[in-house]
Parts: sequence; structure tokens; C-alpha cells
Amino acid sequence: APGRVNVIGEHTDYNEGFVFPMCLELGTVVVGGRVPSGPCRLYSASKDLEFTFDLDNVKAIAEDEKGEWTSYIRGAVAKFMEGYEEETKTKLPPTSFVGVIVGNIPCGGGVSSSASLEVAVMTFVEELFNYRFEEDKKARLCQAAEREFADVPCGIMDQLISVKGKHGSALFVDCRSLETVAVPLGSGDMKVLVTNSMVKHDLHGSEYPARVRQCKESLEAIKKHFGVEKAFLRDVSKEEVEEAFKAGHMSDLAYKRALHVVTENQRTQEAMRACKNKDWTSLGRLMNESHDSLRDNYQVSCPELDALVDMARSMEGVLGSRMTGAGFGGCIVSLVRESSVDRVKEELTRGY
Repeated sequence: APGRVNVIGEHTDYNEGFVFPMCLELGTVVVGGRVPSGPCRLYSASKDLEFTFDLDNVKAIAEDEKGEWTSYIRGAVAKFMEGYEEETKTKLPPTSFVGVIVGNIPCGGGVSSSASLEVAVMTFVEELFNYRFEEDKKARLCQAAEREFADVPCGIMDQLISVKGKHGSALFVDCRSLETVAVPLGSGDMKVLVTNSMVKHDLHGSEYPARVRQCKESLEAIKKHFGVEKAFLRDVSKEEVEEAFKAGHMSDLAYKRALHVVTENQRTQEAMRACKNKDWTSLGRLMNESHDSLRDNYQVSCPELDALVDMARSMEGVLGSRMTGAGFGGCIVSLVRESSVDRVKEELTRGY
């Protein structure tokens, strides 16, 4: 299961908006098989950690260790069982298995090591039991594993791109309908360059859940002002945000959060069209605008990310650059002419 970089569309997925991620050539692999008896055993090569469980208690253990690294794995197994039993109306047969987990995605880098882990484990268990979910259902189950057992109120983007991503394309995703459009990107004379700040973020902390809560509060203020029902900020226009704020129904903070989400949805749709038309100048401009909004309105950047973005933007051959992922650390993504990639990598490494 691959990791991902999000070209544009940040903090929109849990608002049922639009995102535009693409797969990385980094990922997670699970190798193993059935054994005659004993507990299920999985070994993580990167953590040098082995842990065990039985299928009949995997959900209880995952709930007890909520937020721990192993909860992603046990949670994915528990959600496979739940989905299997829901669809087949039967219990999984008693089974023992062993497996090894190997991955090369940097943890805390904002490139979806957690979703890759969940999807890889889910795929492994699918193969063990020769039962495969429809792709959207599989992504939903992996998202539920992260929400319920890792205690992260994530959207659907990371799991969906890990399940459905195609090599050489970005995937435009409507996070409400889960409709997708694959658009070629990263081949030819334009490259997507990912640069790791080496500042690790932690989605279990207070900032990410706080942004989710602030979006809900912003939406409630808008609904109160207009007296109409709206399900998510995806259903709100920039003009409505401006009007509710001017009428005094939104705090400065709520206004900034809502303004980012509604304009980011617009930018993401424009970016998909620009990419289809190979209008790289417009795509780069939209990426720059996205970062500025994430820094100023959503306030999820950090000095290291801003420094990398500023350096990248100043370099010849870079058309746009922005932070990618949830923020608070992690990586930036830049749109770079192929002829400039090696020089930009060298200058960013030296300058940072």
C-alpha cells in the first residue's frame, strides 16, 4: 500500500470537500501466511517490535491501546472482521497467522504512513481469507479503524488514495460521493518534488482535532445566520462566509478557518482543471495560494515548512510550492520543471 503526497486540497476531506493527492513510490508491505495454531503474530521491521492477538479479542485490545501505534494494525484487522461479518452474515473461521510488516514511509512526515499501514494490513487479511471488499468500502473501513482505534478524526483522503491511486497520476476526489478522476501528473517535463522538513507532526495532539471542531463551530455560525441547513463547509460559498462574519455571527478565528476551507475547495477544483490542460503556471499559483491560506488562515504551518517553501519559490524552475498533509511539520510539495529538479534538490538541501 503506497503513501501519498497531496498536491492541493488540505483540511477539506473531513469537510466533505475536494482533494487532489497522488501516490508516492514509498509504501508498506505485509508478508506472511496462516499457521496451524497459536495466536496471531505480527512483527514490524521498522519498530523491531512483535505483538500478538487472537481474532476473538483483537477489537478489545485495540480499544484498550487506543492511540498507540499498534492500534492502527489491530484496528484494521478488527474492521476487516466487522466488514466481513456485515457482508457475509457469518463469523470468520478461527484462524492463526504470522506476518512481517516492512515500510519505508517516514513516520510523522505528513505523507500518510498510517493510512498506508492500515491499507496494507487490510490487504494482507483480505488475501488470507480470500475475501476482498469493493475499493470504496475498503477505504471507509480503514478510515474507521483510524478514527475509532487511533483516535484521529481523519477524513477519507489518505485511505482512498492508498487503495485507488494510480502510478503517474494525481487523483481528484470528491470526498462526499467518493467519485474520482485520475489526471496524469509527474511525467514529462513537470515533476512533483517532495521535501521532508524532518519536523515530525503528531495528529494525536490537540491541534488537528481542534481544527475539526473549529470547522463545525464555523458551520453552526453560518447556519444560524442564514437560517438554513448545511451539512458541511463544502456546502458554503465564500460570499456566505463573508456575510456571516460581517454580520457579527462569526469570531475572527471561525472566519479564518471557514475562509480557508471554502477557498481551498475552489482552488482544488481549479487545480484539477489546470492539470488536465497542462496549465502548469496556474497549478503552481494555486499551490502557492494554498500554502499562504494554510499558514495565515488555518494556521497549521510552522517556521521550518515556511522556510522550505520560501526557498523553493525563489528558485528557477519552481512553479509553486506548499506544505502538504495536516501540517505542524512534515513535508512540502513543489511543482518543478524536470530540467531543474537536481539543482533544486541540491539547493534546498544545502539551504535548509
